[in-house]
Amino acid sequence: MIAVLRRRWMPIALVGSLGLNLFLGGFVLARHHHPGGPPPPPDRFIEHMASTLPDADAAILRRALADHREALAADHRRRDAFPHQLQAAIAAEPFDPKALASLFADHDRAEMQSRETLQQAVIAAVSAMSAEGRHRLANFRPEGRGPR
Repeated sequence: MIAVLRRRWMPIALVGSLGLNLFLGGFVLARHHHPGGPPPPPDRFIEHMASTLPDADAAILRRALADHREALAADHRRRDAFPHQLQAAIAAEPFDPKALASLFADHDRAEMQSRETLQQAVIAAVSAMSAEGRHRLANFRPEGRGPR
């Protein structure tokens, strides 16, 4: 019974983990290249990932994420603006705890929606890739850190 449940949920967990890794990898890559600066545009990180894949799988990844290019760019701009919004809310006189709570809630909602959008795009891409492409993507590390 446990083996059946494990087989059933393992692919879902792996895809979810991959989506989260893609999301967080962008921040890791950004901080590695631009300490203290803004993260690179999503297109650059996606292109870096695609460059490690076989051509057909790279095209699948690019196509799956192209439909979400504007949303990804908007999320990038929103993340860049958040520290400034946070600073302004904390420094506001008079301080308004409800405004700060609202800022956090809005940011959390947007992050959750962004993750869900990215995860759906990744699921679509990975589902269409070859076994080799999936293997390379599973072992992708920013900046050529190589497989685990």
